[in-house]
Amino acid sequence: MHKLMDDLPNSVDVAVFFDFENIVYSLRNNYGINANFEDLMDKCNEFGRVVVARAFADWNRQSSAMIPALMSNGFDPVYVPSFYTNENGKQDLRKNAVDMYLAIDAMDVLHNRTTVDTFILLTGDSDFLPLVNSIRRAGNRVIAIGVDGTVSSHLAQAVDEFIFYSQVSTLPANKFKKRPKDIYEGLTEAIKRLQHQNRSTVLPNVKMMMGELLGGFDEKKHSDNKGRRFQKFKEFVREAEKRRLVQLITTGTVNEVFLADRTVRTRPVREESRDRKRDTRESKDTAKDTRKQEAPGMPLAAAFDLLVKAVEKAAADNRSRRTSSIKGLILDQDSTFDEKKLLSEEGETAFNRFSDFIQAAKKEGLVALKGKGPKMEIHPVKGGESEETESAKPAEKEQPPKEEKAAVKTDISKLAKDQKENFEGRQLIIESMRQFSNYPASFLQIEAYCRQVRNERNIQLPSPKVRELLTEATRQLGILQRISPPGVSPAQYGLNDQPELVATFLGIDVAQPDQEEAGAKAEAPAPAEEKKAEAKTKKAKSKRKKPAAKKEKDAAPKAEATSESEAQSEAKNEQMSLSTAFGLLVTAVNKALSNGKSQKLAAIKRQIKTLEPNFVEANIDNESDDKGFKRFSDFVQAAARDGIVTTKGKGAQTEIHLIEE
Repeated sequence: MHKLMDDLPNSVDVAVFFDFENIVYSLRNNYGINANFEDLMDKCNEFGRVVVARAFADWNRQSSAMIPALMSNGFDPVYVPSFYTNENGKQDLRKNAVDMYLAIDAMDVLHNRTTVDTFILLTGDSDFLPLVNSIRRAGNRVIAIGVDGTVSSHLAQAVDEFIFYSQVSTLPANKFKKRPKDIYEGLTEAIKRLQHQNRSTVLPNVKMMMGELLGGFDEKKHSDNKGRRFQKFKEFVREAEKRRLVQLITTGTVNEVFLADRTVRTRPVREESRDRKRDTRESKDTAKDTRKQEAPGMPLAAAFDLLVKAVEKAAADNRSRRTSSIKGLILDQDSTFDEKKLLSEEGETAFNRFSDFIQAAKKEGLVALKGKGPKMEIHPVKGGESEETESAKPAEKEQPPKEEKAAVKTDISKLAKDQKENFEGRQLIIESMRQFSNYPASFLQIEAYCRQVRNERNIQLPSPKVRELLTEATRQLGILQRISPPGVSPAQYGLNDQPELVATFLGIDVAQPDQEEAGAKAEAPAPAEEKKAEAKTKKAKSKRKKPAAKKEKDAAPKAEATSESEAQSEAKNEQMSLSTAFGLLVTAVNKALSNGKSQKLAAIKRQIKTLEPNFVEANIDNESDDKGFKRFSDFVQAAARDGIVTTKGKGAQTEIHLIEE
C-alpha cells in the first residue's frame, strides 16, 4: 500500500517526531496495550533512512523501562517538563508543552538539516496542523501515523499520507470484526457508523472512518467505471453517487454525504432518467409485498394501548397533549415504537405518519382530537365522550374557533417556493426541539439532538443548515429563550413554542380575526381616545401662559369636535416625534441586551413593535424630511449620526448597540 524503500531514492533522509503521550495513552485507553516501538520504527524505515528520531514526553511521569526500550529502537527521548511552580507555590500543569517542544524541534530540523526530505509525525493531534502546513510549504513531504479511532480527520486530510496504527502493528479484538467487501460497501458502512455515533458525515470524517473499516484507504489506488484513477476523495464519492448509493450535498464550503434512501436526489444521473418509469412501476408492484414481508414492530392493539396510556399520563400530569409530546411519552414507555412498522387490521397499509396512526385510534374511539395541524391535541375518552365534549360544543356555538385564537393554516401549497424547499427541515427543527427533554440546555446540546433526529429519520439536511435554522429560531424568533443570566457560559436555553412563533418559523400564514371582530374594534377606539386625552393633557400643562378659564373653554369644545375624527386619522397615519422614536429604539436595544436576544435590525424592530404597535418609520416626524424614513435602517442610521446608538456589520446582519459611557 505504501511506497517501500526500493521505490525511493537512496538520498532520502527521514526525520521522525514521536508525540509519546498521544500514541501511548490512546493505545492504553482504547485497546489496553502498550505501543510497539519496533514496529513503528520499521514502518518509518520504509520511507527512507531515519536520521532523526525523537520522542517527546515528561519522563518523570513515565515508567523507567520506557527510555531503554525507546533508545534500543533508535528513538532519542527528549525531556519536556510538564509542571511548573506558580506564584502561590503550587504545582500547575503546563498545557501543550510537548506540542510546542516538538514543533520547535521540527522547524529547527526543517531549516538546518536540508537533506531531510520526509517528516513523519507519530500523533493524531490536530494541534499540529500549522506545523504540517509549514513543512509542506517548504516542499517537504509529511506522513502521520495515529491510533485508530482517536485521530483528527483534519490532520489526516492535511498530510501527504496517513497511516493507522493497525496497519503498522496488530490491535487486539478489532472492533470491526467483519470488514466490508469493497470500497463502496465501506463507504455506506462508514456513513452509518458516523450517524450512529452522532458525528458529522463530512468528507474528512467519512474517509477516516473508511480507513478504519478497510484497514487503510487511498482513493488514488482505485478507478471509476471507465478505468480512470480517482485523484480526490470527492471524485470517489461522486462515482458512488452515480451508482445511487449516496448523495453528496454541498452547503457553502461544507460537503456532506448521506445515504440515498427514501429521498429525492437533486442531481439524477442519466441512467435514472431512462429507468424512472420502469422503477416507478416496479416500486408500486413490490411496495405492497414488501410491507407484508416486513414484520411489524409490535401488534397494533399494543400500540393503541401505549397511546391511550400516554394520553392519560399527559392529562394527569397536566402536560402538553400535542402529537409530538404524546409521541415522546409513547417512546418513554417503549423505545421500539415506530408507526411505520405498524400495519392496519387488513395487514396491507402501513402508517406513513404518526398522525395517520392517531386518526386510526380516533376511528376506533380510543382518543379524541382537538384542533388541526401543529395545534392538534390528543385527549382521552371517558364514557364515550372526550373530556372537552360538554364544554367545547356550547363554546363553538357562542364563539367561533377563530375568535378564541388565530388558527394556523397548514396549506403547504400556498407557501413560497423557498419555504416549500425548507419546510421539511424547519419542521424537523421544531419537532426536535419539542421532543428534547433536557431543558434547560446549551445551544450545542440542542443542536446535537437535532442532528440525531435527522440521522434517525434519514433526512438529508446538512449540518450547517441545521445550525442555521436553529440559530434563526433562537436569535430572530426566540423559540429558544435564554434563561441563564448574562455572563454564564455556556448559556442555557428553554423552549418557547408559541403557535405564532412556530407558524412564523415554518412560513405558515396565520388566520386573521373575523371582519365583525375587526369592525367592533374599529367602532370602539377607546385606547386611541385615551392616548389622545393624555397627549392633550400634557400639551395643556406645557402652555401655562393662557388663562385657566379660557384654556378650559377652548379645550373642551375642541376635544369634543375633533376627538372622533383625529382618533380615526391617527389610527391610520399617527405621527411620532423623532425624540420619541429614538427613545423607543434605546429601550428596545436595552431590553434585547438584558434578555440575551438578537440585536439585529429585524429583531430590534420587532421589539419596538411590542413596545409601540403603531410604530412606523415612515410616520416619524423627521426634521430634515417631511416624508419620514423610507426604511428602518435609515432611521437607525439617523440615530447613529446623532450619537444615540452605534451599529456594527452591514445589510441584514447589522447589529445595534448602545453607546458605552
